[in-house]
Amino acid sequence: MPEPPIALCEVQAYVYGAYAARACMANDAGDDALGNESADLTVKLKKRFNEAFWMPERDFTPLLWTERSAK
Repeated sequence: MPEPPIALCEVQAYVYGAYAARACMANDAGDDALGNESADLTVKLKKRFNEAFWMPERDFTPLLWTERSAK
């Protein structure tokens, strides 16, 4: 069992999906400002996620990240 604190990649994906869906719904409703803001958040989240989780030596992201994983 991993020791806390942990960061689950799946949770980040849920947030990304929510921002992307909100961007689509806002744009469909004619709220371009909210649509653009939400789309920008998806781009920023993806960038931060890849910076934090991507493991280039293994060419994938881990399922979870712990303090021990960072060592």
